[in-house]
Amino acid sequence: MVPFLQNANYLRELYLDKNHIRSEGFNLLFRALRDSPIKMLSCDRCGIESIEIDRDHIPRHLMHLYLSNNNIETNGCRGIAELLQGGDATLRCLHLYDNKI
Repeated sequence: MVPFLQNANYLRELYLDKNHIRSEGFNLLFRALRDSPIKMLSCDRCGIESIEIDRDHIPRHLMHLYLSNNNIETNGCRGIAELLQGGDATLRCLHLYDNKI
C-alpha cells in the first residue's frame, strides 16, 4: 500500500476507519503520505495507541485528521504535538474524542 500512496498524485481523502492498522501501520502510512496531496485522513477505530512521527515526515497538505475512538494515551501524543507545533503546519481540524487522553 505504501508504494501506491507515494504515487497517488490525485488522492485528496483517505478513509481507513475500522481497519486494524494499529500504531505501527499508522506511523508508516503517515510517512508514506509526506509528499502526497492528501488533505483529509480518517483513521477512526484503528487500534492506534501512540503516534510517533518526525517533523520531516508530516504530510505537507494535511488539513483534517480524524483519530477518534482509538486507544491513544497522554504519552502517545508526542506525534500530535509535533503536528501542532510545526512551523509550516497546515492542520486545521483534529478529532481525538473517545481516546484515553
